[in-house]
Amino acid sequence: MDLRFVDRNSCQDVKELDRSVKNRFNWAWLEEKDCNGDFLSDYIRKMPEAGVAWCISCQGKIVYGSTGKKVFHVHAKNSTHGKARRATKCSQSLPAIIATTKKWKTAQRNPQKLPKHFHTVLLKIFKISLKL
Repeated sequence: MDLRFVDRNSCQDVKELDRSVKNRFNWAWLEEKDCNGDFLSDYIRKMPEAGVAWCISCQGKIVYGSTGKKVFHVHAKNSTHGKARRATKCSQSLPAIIATTKKWKTAQRNPQKLPKHFHTVLLKIFKISLKL
């Protein structure tokens, strides 16, 4: 399946694309947060089909043409989306933890090589992992 998305800055007119559906796509929807505290723009992409978007987390289509932005918030509560979301967040943070661990070991051997912001980054990583 060839996935193509409509970019906010593209010349393709979303209103023209969605002219056949009741609720036309609005880029402002993506600036809202869902029930999980994530911005819709983190995982929702507009597809070049009338009334259809794509969830990057679940790898599935979301049809918003009849219900509008409400369907994105309902989708975010879906258990399948929740599992995919957690898996994505864990796998994305793993390289950062590994890199941090390597820096920590280097710092223990040679404290002068420790970056000034290292402690702040380390705290942020642990806060993120505690939320998961």
